[in-house]
Order: sequence, then C-alpha cells, then structure tokens
Amino acid sequence: MFCTKCGKQIEDDARFCPYCGQITDNGVAADEQASPIARVSHRKRNWIIASAAVIAVALAAFGVWKIWFAYPTTPEAVLTAFFEAWQRGDDDDMCRYAMHDDDDNDDREDVIEHLAEHTRLDSFRLGEMSWDGRYRRIDVELVIDGQPVSGNARLSENDGKWTVDWWY
Repeated sequence: MFCTKCGKQIEDDARFCPYCGQITDNGVAADEQASPIARVSHRKRNWIIASAAVIAVALAAFGVWKIWFAYPTTPEAVLTAFFEAWQRGDDDDMCRYAMHDDDDNDDREDVIEHLAEHTRLDSFRLGEMSWDGRYRRIDVELVIDGQPVSGNARLSENDGKWTVDWWY
C-alpha cells in the first residue's frame, strides 16, 4: 500500500505513514468513520451538550425556587408550614409565615423567637376551619412540651399571601 500524502510504500496494516505521519484507511480515521458518534459533527454534538446543560440548570433553578422561595397558597398550608418551622425550632421561618408589615412585628418576632427557643412542639393537628368574612380560623390541637393544648389560629390574607395572625 502507498501513503496518500507522501506516496511512499508502507505496510498494508499500517495505521499511519512512518515517513510523514498521515493516518491511513487502517488507522483512527477509518475507525472514526465507522463509529456513529464520529459521524455526528462537533457542532451538533456541542449543541446537544449545551441544550442538556441549559435544561439541567433550568430544572435546578426550579427546584431551588420550589424548595426555598415558594410560599404556601392556602391557610391550611401556611399554618402547617408555621407549625413545622416551630417543630424545627426555626424562628425565621415562623416569622415568614406570621409577619405583616405593621408596628407589632418586633413584639411578635420576640414571642416567636421565645417559642422556637424555649418550647418544643411535639405534634399538631389541624381541625375545622371557619370564615368570618375577614379571617380564617382553624381549630388546632397541639402537644407542647408533652402537654396537649387545644385552641385555634387566626389567619388573614394580605397582598395575596396568607399569614398567621395569632393562635391561642
């Protein structure tokens, strides 16, 4: 066999020309041509990789938003999130579900911080819900520091978000 670049005679099973380095039909170029992956152009392969990366980033961003930034949309979900935050001792999350932009925020934040740090909410159960035209009231059964407590919570809607006003 002869090299297609320099024309010198080379062995029939040579993968490249020993004189000029040209890859022969027996070499890598022939193997790449036989491979379906090699037939895909680099540009198309890069486009596929870039598309997959964009989809992965979008899914990750949605997951982060859903976990950290999504706010519950129903009174029951807000109250559940509030009590779950209490069970974790997370006063920041408790405030997230209980705060309004009013003058009582400092006092309310102190109460919530005290609850989160000094009491343990063992369990909770939501009961009947009523509506008085302005507030949603939900009956609750709590177990705080091992003691059962029954009462209700009042929630109001402000700018499309439900928040816990108080519970007793």
